[in-house]
Amino acid sequence: MPRRLRHRARALDDAPGWTTTTGLVRGTPAYMSPEQASGERELDGRSDVYALGCVLYEMLAGVPPFSAATAQATIAQRFTHPPESLTRHRATVSPELEEIVRLALATAPADRFGTARAFAEALAGTGLLHATGTGEVPPSPRRPRPDRRERARRVALGVAGVAGVAAAAAVAALGWWALGARDDAAPPGTLLVRVASATDGPRDAALTERVARALRAELEGWSEVRVSDRARRPALVLTASAVRLGDSARVIVDAVDGSAGTSRRLVEIASATAVDAAPTVTRLVRRALAGPDVVDAPDAETMPGRSLGALRSYVRGWEQLRSGQLDSAAESFMASARANPRFALASLWAAQAGAWRDPRDPRPWLPFTATARAGSLTGRDSTLAVALGAMAAKDYPSACAAFRATTVRDPSSFAGWFGLGECARLDTTVLRTPEGARFRSSTWASLAAFREAVERAPSSALLGALFERILRSTSAAGNVPRRGWLAGDGGGPYVALPSLDADTLAFFPVSLDESLRAGARAVPRTYTAATRRGREVLLDLTERWTQRAPESSQAWFRRALALELAGQIGDGAAEQSAPAALEKAAAGARSEEERARIAVARTRLALRRGDFAGAARIARTALADGPSQPGEARDTLLPLAALVGDVARAERWSVPAAPDPALPQPVADSLQLFQVRAVLGACDGMDESRRRLERAVSISFAPAEVARQRARVLQPAYRDAVPCLGPGILTEFTPTAPVDAAYLALARHDPSAARHVLAAARERRAGADITSITWDFLFAESWALVQAGDTTDARQQLLDAMNSLASMNAYTLSRLSQAAGLRRSLDLLQSITARDAAGRLWQERRRALSTTQSPSR
Repeated sequence: MPRRLRHRARALDDAPGWTTTTGLVRGTPAYMSPEQASGERELDGRSDVYALGCVLYEMLAGVPPFSAATAQATIAQRFTHPPESLTRHRATVSPELEEIVRLALATAPADRFGTARAFAEALAGTGLLHATGTGEVPPSPRRPRPDRRERARRVALGVAGVAGVAAAAAVAALGWWALGARDDAAPPGTLLVRVASATDGPRDAALTERVARALRAELEGWSEVRVSDRARRPALVLTASAVRLGDSARVIVDAVDGSAGTSRRLVEIASATAVDAAPTVTRLVRRALAGPDVVDAPDAETMPGRSLGALRSYVRGWEQLRSGQLDSAAESFMASARANPRFALASLWAAQAGAWRDPRDPRPWLPFTATARAGSLTGRDSTLAVALGAMAAKDYPSACAAFRATTVRDPSSFAGWFGLGECARLDTTVLRTPEGARFRSSTWASLAAFREAVERAPSSALLGALFERILRSTSAAGNVPRRGWLAGDGGGPYVALPSLDADTLAFFPVSLDESLRAGARAVPRTYTAATRRGREVLLDLTERWTQRAPESSQAWFRRALALELAGQIGDGAAEQSAPAALEKAAAGARSEEERARIAVARTRLALRRGDFAGAARIARTALADGPSQPGEARDTLLPLAALVGDVARAERWSVPAAPDPALPQPVADSLQLFQVRAVLGACDGMDESRRRLERAVSISFAPAEVARQRARVLQPAYRDAVPCLGPGILTEFTPTAPVDAAYLALARHDPSAARHVLAAARERRAGADITSITWDFLFAESWALVQAGDTTDARQQLLDAMNSLASMNAYTLSRLSQAAGLRRSLDLLQSITARDAAGRLWQERRRALSTTQSPSR
């Protein structure tokens, strides 16, 4: 054995190059790798790993891993069975070392260590390199490589340093070979790519090699990309081939994603003399680097420059946009634009996604409109950039003109049609005309543009994320005034409820002061007909949506809402029945938020039909199956907890809808708990909650600030708590809400004054639909009437509201305060109702809400 080692040391010394030395080893049948034995022309460092593994096996076991009477038989063995376990020859070999040798001797190159360095580092982990005295695997691949004689001397010294352990020579050789190996580990944030030429299938070898070389050259110019032919586990493998077709060629690149394990085939047709020309290769590389979603990212392949981060952020932005994730999409497009300022399309879609996310606050996306307009955009994209710039400046007439020009250039542009509807919706400027005040923009024109947008939405999810704005424009939910400001300096606020102009939906503004003086008389004569017309428009829009996306849960959910608002709440086909449409929505629901919204809608439908026991079962089941973590789904289900009186769950799940950053944390926490208890009417323990809140306010603000902060923080919360704590808690505050004056009169023990205040309030809204009054206000006013001794009016008001539940709007179960107001109104009605048929009916329904349990599982 020592003589054999000395022979190999001399071979190392005499070899003209280190790779020739490893070739000497792997050229011997006993050490030849399977791929070399099978005649493959392209061999890499993994063949050397196999050869060195054979050497290490023999040094440890005393016999080669494969041995037979002839060289051919020896070679054949490595294809038919693995070598014997090392421990059969040497019991002291550790399991870790045996596993390392087994990996080095794997038949398939992909199953071995990718580099000799990786092999050496694995051996270093067992302590073998250190025990033999051969030195450590160097920390950096840039360390100078010893010359051949020095390497040979170190190998010999390593062997001599460990008597009886002949394996040291192979380990030492492996360590020094690794010194000169190329480092295949990509730095963080870098994509490691391997390019290969196809070796099988129909191909032209010369053309294929030209394509492979061109791919490597193109990739070398990309930031955040590293090309390595030695990479053991590259993130991306590109295999090129080319097939001649007369004077043209079919260029193929098979892209395999190493992390996801997916593969794609990219094909281009090019001139046979220009298969490696820039346009063809550039497109192939961009498509390969961008990933499979590049086909859904318009013009990604034309991105100027070679920034991988910009390209992938742009593609990711489109994926998120089509998924309806407006926040994420805006951030991705912005990241792409920052990474590559020359990529004008990234700036354009950063501005567009930002405008869709929040059109009223252009500050986050305003800079990108300027960058997009300064870029090399043409055609539809250039006019869209102009439109977004005008939107950011709130120049809505110019924005509408540019969006209209976008639709003329590209009638299929969803962004153009939706923008045209959006700019008209947001333009609330009021103009004086000879016929009176008018809004500058037309609601009907806005709805016409939105209808075109529904037909052209690139995805149902994106339309779902934007549909709430379309819904508001239809006024189908009723009681949604349009607000505006008179043009010019000193222009005051205006307000308008929907009305009809011929058969089109319109708004005719009046000044806010005039509207307040007129009260219910300000309601247009055609208000009811206008609301009905808006519901017809919503039915048409949702029908178009479900026809285009029949599997979309969001489309069917909105269809169910439209049918509900139209009063179609009984059984029937999905196209004409809200319950059946909800069943279709539930079948396609994928997220907790979608399931929560459907549960709330089902509960509301049951209430509309007078099925209070059914509403309670649906609500309790949804709450029991509700999400375990805070989020939108919990927020959506929270009103159901108030409806069925689940105070403990409501307290646990409640979070401020819009936390006040100016509030110290102790005040915010105490206020949240107090407000939830007050809204729910959970009077037990409220005195203690009030004392904690008072203490938090007194110690969290400077003495000079306490009085102002008490009015700002405590007055709204105390107003909700009056039915539990009495009206006296408001005496220190100046009235700011209509019911405050009645409460203060009650605190002075002046029920006559309280009745007068409440009668005046009801007179101002005379003739208004009872369903236009929010449930929290209805309960508060009715409670005050009872305390003032006007039980008859209170009872009639509550009965009118309850009998109108069939036409209740979606707002009732969208807020904790509204659901709690409905339940507390039922409680109040039960306490004052007569023993007549109406009274018994509502008492029974009230009991059903409290006693009905969710179905057993």
